[in-house]
Amino acid sequence: MLLRNLFINSGDVVGDSSPTQLRRVLRVRDGLAVTVGIVIGAGILGTPGLIAGYLRDPFVILGMWFFGGVMAGLSTLMLAEMAAALPEAGGKYVYARHAWGDTMGFVAGWSEIFVTRGFSGASKAVLISGYLFMLVHGTTEVPATVFFVLEGPSWLGDIELSWVGVVALAVVLAYFVLHTRGLKASTTFQNVTTAIKVVIVLAIAAVGIVGGTASAGADSTPLISGEASAGLLGYALAYQSISFAYYGWEDAAKMSEEVVDP
Repeated sequence: MLLRNLFINSGDVVGDSSPTQLRRVLRVRDGLAVTVGIVIGAGILGTPGLIAGYLRDPFVILGMWFFGGVMAGLSTLMLAEMAAALPEAGGKYVYARHAWGDTMGFVAGWSEIFVTRGFSGASKAVLISGYLFMLVHGTTEVPATVFFVLEGPSWLGDIELSWVGVVALAVVLAYFVLHTRGLKASTTFQNVTTAIKVVIVLAIAAVGIVGGTASAGADSTPLISGEASAGLLGYALAYQSISFAYYGWEDAAKMSEEVVDP
């Protein structure tokens, strides 16, 4: 209830609202920024090398990326219909609750928070920390040196802190503080950072198209080796990584109660 009231009381009122409904302050551009900003995240930065190690062949790699994009696009269209029909905050939690009752809605919602979101947020924070280390020290190797060990309970084990872990924790706290500033502040930040990421991705693609040659795929040996070659297991592992890279396509549905015209 505290978090709900926090969002209800932030931002300007657009359209009708009630004390039990979130204010509709988001536009289509905000939903696009959230979706694109989340998709262009840790996955696209951290998985291409692994996928290259799994599949080896550049044309197979491109085909798998295309297939993953089609699957994500079809899933997005399906979820868009549900979000328009049930414009409530919560996304998959709402759909599970309407379909199977409050118990399954509860399970779906808390599973999303503890499993999916916890893993996703932690992986992004660690990736940001690793890239910052490489940028500052001018190296491609990120050491996992432990400089502090906190003794934990037997069921958890000792808690080890490294440079990457501390910076990752700082990143998570920074995002937490930003989002507690209100919906407007977090939306503006999302829009700006998404625009920057889109420009960078388009620039990289343009350089590859303009500067690439027909012989670019002659040497298909990846610099980063995966755990399997292009067998059935390799395709499965590659698609798993690609699915993680595209993950985020469903997040705009969670904000449908805050969108002016969902």
